[in-house]
Amino acid sequence: MAKRYLIETFGCQMNVHDSERMAGLLDQAGYEPTDDERDADIVVINTCSVREHAEEKLYTRLGELRVLGDDTGRRPIVAVAGFASFPHALLAIPVVVLIGLTFAALGLSVNALASGYDFFSYYMTLFLTPMTMLSGVFFPVEQLPAAILALAQALPLYHGVELVRALLGGTIPGNAPLHLAVLAAYALAAFYLATVLTRRRLLK
Repeated sequence: MAKRYLIETFGCQMNVHDSERMAGLLDQAGYEPTDDERDADIVVINTCSVREHAEEKLYTRLGELRVLGDDTGRRPIVAVAGFASFPHALLAIPVVVLIGLTFAALGLSVNALASGYDFFSYYMTLFLTPMTMLSGVFFPVEQLPAAILALAQALPLYHGVELVRALLGGTIPGNAPLHLAVLAAYALAAFYLATVLTRRRLLK
C-alpha cells in the first residue's frame, strides 16, 4: 500500500505554487495525496515567513497534530516549509540593503519632481503597485504571458525577489551576478538622477 501525504498551505499564492511543486515531487516518489491527516504518513505544512498570522496558524496546527498523535497513537512525519534557511539567509541581508538603496534613490527622484503631496499617489499607483504585482512577490512570474514576463524582468524588484527568495530557500541562484548588477545599476542611475533633480530644484 502506497504511503500518503497531506500538504497544508498558509500564506499567499506564492506559497500555493510552492505546495504544488512539493506535491509533484511526492507524487514522483510514489506517495499518494490525502485530505485526512489521520491517513497521512507525511504532513507538510507550507507557511509564510513574512505574515504573522500564518506563523500563528502554524503553531496552532502543530499543537493539533500532536494531540491527534496522542489520541490515535499514530505519528506521521511532520515537515514545515517556508521558514528562512540558514546560513544562506544571512546573505539576503546585504541584498535587502541594496534593494532599499535602490528604492530610496528612486523615491528621492520622485520627491524632487513632486509639486505636491498628491504627486506621490501617482508614483504609488502607477509604478510601485504594478511592479509589486508583476515581480513575483505574490504570484509566480512563470505564469505571466511572455511579453509581461519580459517587462517584469526589466524591473528592479524582480531581481531583488529572485535573489532573496532563493537565499531564504537555501540556494544561491546561478544568475545572481546578473541580478546584483541590475540592482546596482538601478541604484546608481537613480541616485545620480536624484542628485541632479534635487540640485536643480534647490537652485530654482
